[in-house]
Amino acid sequence: MGTVLEKMAQRYSQLYLDPAGGMSESKIYKDIVLRGKKPDVCELHGFLCSPMDRLYKKATPAGDVEILYLRERKDFERFIRIMIYKCELTVIPENMRAAIICGITNWRKIEKYQMQYFLSGNWDWVGEFKRFIDEKSNYLDTLIIVSYGEYSNLNYRNTSYSKEDWLNISLQIRIYHEFTHYICRKLYPNLINVLWDEILADCIGLLNGTGHYDASLAKALLGVSSEGFTDGGRLSNYMDEKTDIFAIAVFVANLIDRIADITADYIRLQGMDCFAILMKLEERSWELCGELFK
Repeated sequence: MGTVLEKMAQRYSQLYLDPAGGMSESKIYKDIVLRGKKPDVCELHGFLCSPMDRLYKKATPAGDVEILYLRERKDFERFIRIMIYKCELTVIPENMRAAIICGITNWRKIEKYQMQYFLSGNWDWVGEFKRFIDEKSNYLDTLIIVSYGEYSNLNYRNTSYSKEDWLNISLQIRIYHEFTHYICRKLYPNLINVLWDEILADCIGLLNGTGHYDASLAKALLGVSSEGFTDGGRLSNYMDEKTDIFAIAVFVANLIDRIADITADYIRLQGMDCFAILMKLEERSWELCGELFK
């Protein structure tokens, strides 16, 4: 049957290559990515290929998305270098444990359709190919890649969970965090604010991972409280040097409390539906935090 990563390499042949400086400009890389060719030797190497790796599909309000879970950090970093950074020797930040890739060309889908086209007795492949690629969903994949580790680098001792439980919860938070970004960009392209997007994505991740939105935990993930900002908190990733981060931290802490009330009321009245709550909150984003969008 092969490992999960072996199956991925059969789909995306660039995974057979070794990341190297200048690889994105090489003929072999361009032949694979731009022309659908395969290397002479299709042998996967450089990956540990854990038996705990998983690939599965999830339906969302914005369409189906595939999730690739890579248990080994080394595999996650190599996959990201090849698939996002075009096989270049890019340093992957230690705190990067999830990513979403939209628009990966799947040449195997194109090849499959081409074969079906010829077997049906047709021969104008040039014209048919142009029609085929007019619908991007025919050949472009969306993939969420997640790895193992504590979410937001928050130690389990700073939560109410055991280490094992927090690691499992962290994985679910990451997956639904990325789902949220995907859905919002697809369905609400005009509502973009980096900080709000992170608050909302954390909310949906926590709802799925823990079954409720714990405001104190949500604040800890960003390093905010009613007293201000905790040095090292994730909030600073979304601020520039001119921003009064302590004032924003207080605003965010209060916003999290409001979101906790809204989600609790929704769950009490209509039950747990993470995606429905996501859309309800996104549609109320201006009401909840219009100042962030100015």
